[in-house]
Amino acid sequence: MTRLNGTLERQFARPEMRTTARFPKSAT
Repeated sequence: MTRLNGTLERQFARPEMRTTARFPKSAT
């Protein structure tokens, strides 16, 4: 799921950096 994780992180993790604070596992 590393590939999917990277894509999701780039799509919604980049514009919503504060969301990463809620999902620490996504920061991986």
